Amino acid sequence: MNTPQFDAFVTLWKFQHDPLGVARSMRQEGDWTLGLAIRHVIGRPLEEQWRYEIVTDDLVLDHVDATQMAYTRHFRAWDKN
Repeated sequence: MNTPQFDAFVTLWKFQHDPLGVARSMRQEGDWTLGLAIRHVIGRPLEEQWRYEIVTDDLVLDHVDATQMAYTRHFRAWDKN
């Protein structure tokens, strides 16, 4: 199954404290694709997943969206490769 949508580049943000102790959304380093970002978010402990947002060109996905996408046959097919 061809699933190129999961290879699209995205940015991954995490709500966390900066070096000065101020809570804010901080961009996570690295080259993230939609599939890698979903895999990362759902791989975090449940109590930490809410801190993440995946940003595409036209969408912002929270941890609930990432979990729902992870249960699709399209994501499972991408994840096997």
